[in-house]
Amino acid sequence: MRKTIKIEELIGQDIRSRQNADLIRNRINECDDFFELDFKGVSFISRSFADELYTITRENEDRITLKNMVGIVDSMLRVVQQSRIKKRIRKADNADIKEFNDIESLSAFLTTM
Repeated sequence: MRKTIKIEELIGQDIRSRQNADLIRNRINECDDFFELDFKGVSFISRSFADELYTITRENEDRITLKNMVGIVDSMLRVVQQSRIKKRIRKADNADIKEFNDIESLSAFLTTM
């Protein structure tokens, strides 16, 4: 049996927090059913929420389908999906670490940049 979770009713139209995804995760973990996440009426999701949603869907990909994702909602999830496919590059790995003993030496360094 497939259960529909209406995201607008569960969370709202404007979803801006990673913690909101826990509401979905908790609902899904209650049973072994198949779920359809219906985003009808949802006008915005933040990148952090989309990132967590992506994780939930990957963990349960055989049990979850997404429906009515349009506009910025669909775009944001696609951005997250693409960023997860690409290898993450940490730019700070090659950075030199500078140490300063006081604010004056830090200030002097910053003015020479």
